[in-house]
Amino acid sequence: MIAVIRKPSIEIKGDIPIAFLEVMRSYFGPDIVAIKPENDIDTALLNNTEWYHACQKKHAPATNMRFFRELHQMSQEEFGKKLGNVHYQYISAMERGRRPISKKTALKLAEIFSVSVEYFIG
Repeated sequence: MIAVIRKPSIEIKGDIPIAFLEVMRSYFGPDIVAIKPENDIDTALLNNTEWYHACQKKHAPATNMRFFRELHQMSQEEFGKKLGNVHYQYISAMERGRRPISKKTALKLAEIFSVSVEYFIG
């Protein structure tokens, strides 16, 4: 059996105790936890789901920049040094959407985090 908790995205495979599933349902809500047999292959691509499109509307390049910085456990000051001695206040302004992320910066961000540049282009 596979239990997929949709928010945040967690997938648990194997012999899952019913008590655990009940706790997850009570915490995340009954509509969030999906249970399916382990041999049932979900063929829908993530980027074709309604959930993905709803999330995409919420996540701007500035939000993505902050997410990846925090994921890599960097302070704004450390991150600024990696970007080429950018002051932490400028980083803060970009993360809040008050300053745009230039194409040059977007390319550097993609390189630093080893992700697609599309995360940082609006």
